[in-house]
Amino acid sequence: MTLLRALKRNLPKELTEIASDLISIAEGTKKQQDKEGEQEPELKHFVKIEAEIPRGNGWLSRIRFDVKIPDGELKVTPEELENSDYSVTFSNLTVTYIDSMRDIIYFAAEDYEIEEVR
Repeated sequence: MTLLRALKRNLPKELTEIASDLISIAEGTKKQQDKEGEQEPELKHFVKIEAEIPRGNGWLSRIRFDVKIPDGELKVTPEELENSDYSVTFSNLTVTYIDSMRDIIYFAAEDYEIEEVR
């Protein structure tokens, strides 16, 4: 197993086990392409979440990352997020792409759960 393959397999597992701080949340749409590269007429809806691992989690502490949830829906509005703190956990988190030129790892998840932190 290569280091990159181990990273892609183990990092999502570790991030899924930790309740992260919800930093931002937004809805978006994107045009999709079919297998031949032609654009499909319908737009794909997604939710984009920025999260941060809280302190006390070793080498992952204070790391921020973005996750796209295809066909997701907002479970809290950006306005509600400004007025309160929330934690977020992800279901079936996966690495979708690693951009070594920009040092960014792209993630996607099937769903997410949030909880208000008091």
